[in-house]
Amino acid sequence: RNDIRRRKGIIKNMKKNQPRHSSFSEKKLRRRNHLIIFLFCAVTACIVIWFLSECRIKTVAIENASAVKEETILEAAGIKTGRHLYAIDKDKIASDVKSVSPYIKSVIVKRQLPSKLRIIVEEYAPFYYIEYSDVFWILSDSLLVLEKLPDEASAAQLGSIHLILPEIKTCEVGKPLVFADEADQNTVSEILSVFQSASFPEPLTWIDISEKFDITASMQNKYKIFYGTAERLEEKIRFSLRTIQYLTENMYGVTGNIYASKSAEASFEITGVSKTE
Repeated sequence: RNDIRRRKGIIKNMKKNQPRHSSFSEKKLRRRNHLIIFLFCAVTACIVIWFLSECRIKTVAIENASAVKEETILEAAGIKTGRHLYAIDKDKIASDVKSVSPYIKSVIVKRQLPSKLRIIVEEYAPFYYIEYSDVFWILSDSLLVLEKLPDEASAAQLGSIHLILPEIKTCEVGKPLVFADEADQNTVSEILSVFQSASFPEPLTWIDISEKFDITASMQNKYKIFYGTAERLEEKIRFSLRTIQYLTENMYGVTGNIYASKSAEASFEITGVSKTE
């Protein structure tokens, strides 16, 4: 028995003193770690070299510009090819381009790797034109003054609707139109927003809101429409459009006056036949 116990003790001691083997020796672990660090540094160095050498401006794309020439925008941006994409100030470029013309509403500058810079322009559309101080002025839908022109023909080509407005105080390019009576500012804007939201089958030729109680409009000189006051104007326009639809379907080519000064009611007076029909 003592021999058996002695043998068991020897076996236990041998197991305790036996060295434990890991999947990798220390030498192999050090080699693996060195290799990982080397590969990481090499990849990082390649990316840095590529970023510094290749990410330089080769192409400048001007997008959505129509009223302002691309050459004018490029000149204002002052961008030189070969310059690093991240060495430019996007906000400054956008500000410089925006200051070129009142037609430019906003500018966004975007980098597109590896070598392209995009200048995305949003412009005001020429919506109206007015006559003031014997000059014709182009306006946006919000009555921002965009441009002045010497003759009505040129103005009509750019701004489709001729506006006849209350007395104007100041009219300067790049600034909102200012009326002599401050109350007219909101009134005119509200009336025009109603007209803008209406779906006329053909563009309006002119809108006369110079008198608050006698609002009139003309659709392609076919129909002169009398709306009276601005009260319930949206409803009046809706009924005038129904009348226009009826005339188009049943009395095609007839011209005349549409009286829609009373809500939920409209009448028509024939004045002639369109020469183009």
